[in-house]
Amino acid sequence: MSVALNLFCLPFAGGSAAVFKPWRTLAPAALRVTPMALPGRGAQWGEPLVADWAPLLDRLYAQVTPYARQPYALFGHSMGALLAFELAHRLRAHGMPAPALLIVSATRPPREDHRLSGIDWRRCADQQVLDTLFGISGSDPAWEHAELRELMLPIVRNDFQLCADYRYRKRAPLAVPIHVLAGRDDHACPFAPAFSAWRDETSMTTTGREVDGGHLFLRDDPAAAFAAVIDAFDALQREPFHSI
Repeated sequence: MSVALNLFCLPFAGGSAAVFKPWRTLAPAALRVTPMALPGRGAQWGEPLVADWAPLLDRLYAQVTPYARQPYALFGHSMGALLAFELAHRLRAHGMPAPALLIVSATRPPREDHRLSGIDWRRCADQQVLDTLFGISGSDPAWEHAELRELMLPIVRNDFQLCADYRYRKRAPLAVPIHVLAGRDDHACPFAPAFSAWRDETSMTTTGREVDGGHLFLRDDPAAAFAAVIDAFDALQREPFHSI
């Protein structure tokens, strides 16, 4: 069965394309899950980290454009949702076909998300980074290992700085349906206010649902997160996606 749609996926702060590996196994034949490569992590470990929006969006744009003449969708989780939102605007600005769907997961609307602003994340104390990370996503025993902290802290600092430097620009709404996902126990990004405000970012339909779990439900239960994504496509098409 030929691929009907490419789903480009962007991870949360500190994450890499590897978080979407389970989805590639779960995906029906009609859907190609395409994790997007961010520099300085995963398979791109040897590359320098990028905390500047313009070159990072240039890089992501270059990854999508070879496939943008075919049906595609964008998914982003937390920081990744901001990247996906700005990438959709970048694609429109360059006259590229719009995605069939933009799925924004575990994130506040871009005009309202200022939680990480006002701090120099490159230079603040390690404990401040960890306290903020755990305050958003919950504690993780893996961070107790010194070697992991040494490897991961620069990535989290970089991504927090990227989010802190984000500046929302009012533009014409996207002509793209938006689907909002939120963890039922995610107190950092509750569903109701996020859903209401994301409606202003599109001239088309806005749908959404809660998923069991906290801020990182994508990492903690990838199968349930992917089922929510498939439900979004089913609702959009009004027929089961796996039947394409």
